[in-house]
Amino acid sequence: MSITETLVAYFMDFERAMGLPGMLVITALECSVLPVPPEPFVFPFAMRMDPWVLATLVTLSSIVGSLLGYAIGYFGGRPIAVRLVGEANLMRVESKLTEHRFSAWTAVFLAGLLQFIPFKPFTIGAGLVEMDLRLFITAVVTGRFSRFLFLGYVAQSETVRNWISYYLGPKALKMLMSTG
Repeated sequence: MSITETLVAYFMDFERAMGLPGMLVITALECSVLPVPPEPFVFPFAMRMDPWVLATLVTLSSIVGSLLGYAIGYFGGRPIAVRLVGEANLMRVESKLTEHRFSAWTAVFLAGLLQFIPFKPFTIGAGLVEMDLRLFITAVVTGRFSRFLFLGYVAQSETVRNWISYYLGPKALKMLMSTG
């Protein structure tokens, strides 16, 4: 079992014990320190919560977690980055991201929106390059809210529920519908 699989199993147990508050803690930590995707934790709630409420709650927890990631980059990331890439290279990247504020916003937005892009490097990186905090929070809110609103609607579709029931079995669907 990989470290990610072990962590997912551990946090699934945590979420079962804590319910919705547990899921919100996990989604906050996923934005800054946990190397796990949020979907396994959010999906069972998405199957039975109003998509707008779900997206709002997960976005709020994502803001908290993203600010933690930003703080990690802002307060502790620079010395490590200088050692890894050198002062001159780091200054060049910082210059480009500061010069092209929209590019930094777009990177954080896309990382928050798309499941296959890890989010925490972008939250930590935003703090590292001292991205404007208002732009950062706007990118987090728009990316994460869109992602989880979409997930909420997908999880509630009859097609998805039928697919889960057919391919994973009615017990799996029942378990997903009652988790949390």
